[in-house]
Amino acid sequence: MLPSNNRLSSWNSQQTLTPDVADSTKLTASSFASSPQFKAVKDQVDEVFPADGPGVNLVVMNGSQLLGSYSVGYADIEKKEPSNINSRQHFGSVSKHFTAACIINLANEKNPPLKLSDNIRDYIQPLPKFNFDGKEVEITIEDLLRMRSGLPNMQALEFLNGMSDQDASSEQKLDLITSQESVHLSSSPGTQFHYCNTNYDLLAKIVEVALKRANHKCKDLREYAEKKLLKPSGMNNTGFINPTKPIEEQTIPGYELNDQGEPTLITSRNTTWGPCGIIGTAEDMVKWNGNCPPDVFEALSNLPDQSTAYNNFDYARGLSVGFFDNNNYKISAHSGGIEGFITRYVKVDSLLNNRKSFSIFLSANCEKLPLPVFDNFVNNIVNTIAGKLIIPVSNEDPPHRYALSEGLSREEAQKFSMDCAVDGWKTIARLSSVQLPNGKWGIKFLPNSKESEKGFTFVPEEGHPYSFRSLDPPTAQLIFNENGVIFSDLSQSVQEIMFKKFMNR
Repeated sequence: MLPSNNRLSSWNSQQTLTPDVADSTKLTASSFASSPQFKAVKDQVDEVFPADGPGVNLVVMNGSQLLGSYSVGYADIEKKEPSNINSRQHFGSVSKHFTAACIINLANEKNPPLKLSDNIRDYIQPLPKFNFDGKEVEITIEDLLRMRSGLPNMQALEFLNGMSDQDASSEQKLDLITSQESVHLSSSPGTQFHYCNTNYDLLAKIVEVALKRANHKCKDLREYAEKKLLKPSGMNNTGFINPTKPIEEQTIPGYELNDQGEPTLITSRNTTWGPCGIIGTAEDMVKWNGNCPPDVFEALSNLPDQSTAYNNFDYARGLSVGFFDNNNYKISAHSGGIEGFITRYVKVDSLLNNRKSFSIFLSANCEKLPLPVFDNFVNNIVNTIAGKLIIPVSNEDPPHRYALSEGLSREEAQKFSMDCAVDGWKTIARLSSVQLPNGKWGIKFLPNSKESEKGFTFVPEEGHPYSFRSLDPPTAQLIFNENGVIFSDLSQSVQEIMFKKFMNR
């Protein structure tokens, strides 16, 4: 059972927490393991993740020292294999700061194959024209790192072309971008943050091109990360996924909850690098936390304007960064959610007393909590360890997924037949009525206005005639309103991409 919003609120609203174990001495494994904080944290984990369900692994660390770890549940439910901090799983978007670390490390080399100020067009050809406010503009590598390029999300473009972000390869994603004549940006490059995986899809390709031009010993992002950052940090069980091997041989099984709240096996198909792609262990994150080159991590957590991150998070380079508790703490964090897996990494730096610094990494092989709720859950763990409310925790209700209806009548389905185009990309798609195996009707999203077998079939969510969810994968949602339609995919953290106004045909 998921925790109620009240339970999350009760963690947030504690007025008197156990005094900080780091008040007088540096956090150590012996002092933390027996502390009231660690017991309270384990109780919080147990409330959400039952021992007979999918696994969760938590590590608390100070530099490369493991202060405490806690594992509960199964790495493999069918085989009854207990989860542990050596269980290898997808890191999801936590991978982004590893991609960013590779870019920064490359730029710091003696004869750097790239510079952060370089135009991305110097590495990828052809690229469409980038337009904002009627003017043609250019995008730099730095704009991609900071997600301030103004590029629209790739997921919607993939969706319109009959594929999901899980299935699309890196080359297919690049082909989709280069097939566009022009792209309308949501903001002028370098000015506004907009979370968008497209940025890191392009960064992975830029690394590959830069390495090849420089006749580097490493040939791609995967090899560079392993040889230059991961292995030197002692991370022998972590790296970018190998697309030539079956995924199930590289990670533990991942699970999702069905409408009855029961865990069901779900196989992640994502083999792309850049926005995701790292698979690894919680134990290795302890090594990364202490052994990532200090200048690289400083660059990862460096904000263009620190004032934007007071008592809030802003995006640096692959990490969200905020300054909390009257600027006493700098917190660098990132979450990741991908089919069957969820993670969050949080590094807490005390700016007044380094003895109070610590980091945590929590990973689970089940998307039991939507990412916003999961973030709150982990942030509450941070507050508990600190012994005070460092990170403000949202009390918003988690998104709700309704049961699917059996379908529509043919006449009802035909009302949704129309052509559409996602804002930012010049790609036209078509919604058509389609008969379901049960005799009812749904709507089919056909890519590029072509009548084909490819595409996504949607049916309404029960009791919500203007809210539709896809049957395969079951995570995409369309919500119709008077202005058009809003696209979301919770499995990819894609929220509310607006399509241009639809016209019935």
